[in-house]
Amino acid sequence: MPDPAPTILLTRPRAQSLRFAEGLTGAKLVISPVLEIVHLPFAADVRTYDGLIFTSENGIRAAAANSDLKGLTGYAVGERTADVGAEFGMTLRAAAGSADDLVASILADRPVGPLLHLHGAHSRGDVAKRLKSAEIETDTVVVYDQKACPLSAEALAILDETGVVIVPLFSPRTAALLGQMCQGARAGLVLIGISAAALQAWTGPKPLRQAVARAPTAEAMRQEILRHIR
Repeated sequence: MPDPAPTILLTRPRAQSLRFAEGLTGAKLVISPVLEIVHLPFAADVRTYDGLIFTSENGIRAAAANSDLKGLTGYAVGERTADVGAEFGMTLRAAAGSADDLVASILADRPVGPLLHLHGAHSRGDVAKRLKSAEIETDTVVVYDQKACPLSAEALAILDETGVVIVPLFSPRTAALLGQMCQGARAGLVLIGISAAALQAWTGPKPLRQAVARAPTAEAMRQEILRHIR
């Protein structure tokens, strides 16, 4: 008798999870966000900067809730973030998906500055610090918070069963939070990390298997999940 299909536990904010779920076949999908994105007001005048830096689409949406971004330019960590910037009238140069790629892209461009990095309350990569060390004037401003949310009853139920649950990990913070919530899980967990750092931050039970996506992008994560389903 063939093994039952695994479950994929998606824990990004709901809209992002629904978008990520497109194309995922051969498994049951359970969406239970563990982070809520809360926009924060900020006083920085984005139009006084020569370029804006975004390391997530959440940063763009939060900035757009506070300021008019139309016509502004800058840098995005990846293609998806750049596309969201275009929705708000911005032109953002996309890096290959990681903070390292983003910093390298900006350094190669050698902008005169000043630049402004708009990011969440929990941010990694030291983007502004690294740019300033290379003598590119860069300010920072926190434009959203990522508040932890408990797992849903449905998510807890599938973790308490003995099947296989595939868990995509899109950030170290998500990995740490979700690991704590998965303590005592009876399910066999398969961790798919967007980076080695995400897997290293896992605080939950030992997984059946784990893997890092071949690139720090949603599409690479999707393909890695499909490989494990097959």
